[in-house]
Amino acid sequence: MKEKDEDRFFGVFNTVTGGEFLDSKCIGKPVDGTFVFLPADYKSLELSSGIKAMFALITEVLGSDGNFGTGNLNHHIDALLIDHPLMGSRVVEFDEEVNFTPPRKFTLQILRDYSDYSFISPYLLICNDLRYLNGYVIPKYQIKAGIHTYPATIRTLIEWLDEHVTSSVAHVEAKPGFNYLGGRMSQRAYYDTILDVAHLARQNDHLSPPLRFAKRTFEELFHKSFGNMTNDEIAEGIRRLLNSYYDFTLPPV
Repeated sequence: MKEKDEDRFFGVFNTVTGGEFLDSKCIGKPVDGTFVFLPADYKSLELSSGIKAMFALITEVLGSDGNFGTGNLNHHIDALLIDHPLMGSRVVEFDEEVNFTPPRKFTLQILRDYSDYSFISPYLLICNDLRYLNGYVIPKYQIKAGIHTYPATIRTLIEWLDEHVTSSVAHVEAKPGFNYLGGRMSQRAYYDTILDVAHLARQNDHLSPPLRFAKRTFEELFHKSFGNMTNDEIAEGIRRLLNSYYDFTLPPV
């Protein structure tokens, strides 16, 4: 069986960062669920009034009813760096096609007004790429139709889905907090935002800001699909992005 892109990424990332500081199911070291407090409901996080206002706006823009349930999101974490000598402790995410939906664009636009992460601008460029949306993102949700005009609101997206999803809705079904067709997209964007700001909660004051890497960015760097890259190319991409996005220069392994 061909190795998953996510597994390859974190296998290389683990090597590049020293081989002893990363927890991830992708390398056979599941994330310690007690290390990070990640409730499904953002209201359980002790956040500043500004970040709470951000979430209130996000729930409004995404058409949420605010009933997110009482679960936690620890199993949604791709990886954790723990006590790395250069980068400390932080969430690490590898974002594939399913992450670059219209709901994620809406949340990133709001997030940018509250925390200017270096990954936001390049992520918005990916979200705004209609060819990428139609050629790679939408097919991951098992939808065969294309979007001719980028949805301006969540309501516009829902109307498009109502028109074009004619078979199983398993990939765009309603989810807690997002009780509409397309809810799964919105839930993923909302969860990503919680991961973006988890370090700002009092319960997670041992964390630094997250590191996010887009699969699409690697493909644009090397002009080939991620699956056709060598491990050396992936390692080079990680080093380059750590430096350009996050101002980290790793020593040779």
